[in-house]
Amino acid sequence: FKALYDSSLIKRHGGGVGYSFSRIRNKGSVIPQSDSTASGPVSFMNLFDHASNLISISGQRKGANMGSLSVEHPDIIDFITSKTSYALPNFNFSVEITDNFMKAVSKNAEYDLLDPITKNPVEKMSAKKVFDLLITMAWKYGDPGVLFIDKINKDNPCPKLGKFETTDPCGDHPLFPYCAVPYGAINLSKFTYQGEINWDKLRAIIPIAVRFLDNSLEATKFPIAAFKTGVLGYRNIGLGILGFADMLYALNIPYDTKEAVKLAEKIMAFIQKEATDASFQLAKEKSPFPFWKDSNYALK
Repeated sequence: FKALYDSSLIKRHGGGVGYSFSRIRNKGSVIPQSDSTASGPVSFMNLFDHASNLISISGQRKGANMGSLSVEHPDIIDFITSKTSYALPNFNFSVEITDNFMKAVSKNAEYDLLDPITKNPVEKMSAKKVFDLLITMAWKYGDPGVLFIDKINKDNPCPKLGKFETTDPCGDHPLFPYCAVPYGAINLSKFTYQGEINWDKLRAIIPIAVRFLDNSLEATKFPIAAFKTGVLGYRNIGLGILGFADMLYALNIPYDTKEAVKLAEKIMAFIQKEATDASFQLAKEKSPFPFWKDSNYALK
């Protein structure tokens, strides 16, 4: 309920929130020192969804949510099938997929469901059955997506400071608890001229975008004090794109071709390199982000 209160404040100020419900007891499990049983993570998601329905941002849209659950949680089937009744309209869903689960899928083997509190095995289930159900629900209802959580944490730049559990509402960025990230997008349709990409113009705009997003961190007003520590400590930014389909049209490249995929890879590799270089220059100018000494970058 503390999380519900805090997330409501965030949505009221225009932000979206991601939650991992993997720590919540599975439905029907006995709650210690009481005569009651747990209602499970899906019931809490309904509570959070209802709260989002009551909060509109500037009177126009509802607060956005990401709800994720470990594929090893005993309630994973209930979670995957939650939208069959078109419930939880304010939630995007993602299943936190582990490497062990994917190995079990490839071998058509069973895997363990774990008690979310003790982490002890409580049941075995066919990995292929769960995976096929996930695909079917995604095809029918658009949810759930997947988060390859082990892979995400292998690429965690600050493993000393914790593990990633979930992402923002659209799955763009893994974040630690009580952290946030500003987003900006480069409109690729503005960088084509006479059937060619203007790489020099694109290279010139990227450092400006990086600096703009970094400066926005200083201008942010934080509805919850804990966010200020996390946001200014990690200084995450999210630089993305829009207008890719328009760019392809201008270049006379069909969207569903290998050529389009190769161009997407080339553009994003270019933006990644230039944005990283711009970030290094900012670090020289402003000093590294405060938690840098506890990051993998400090070891390089």
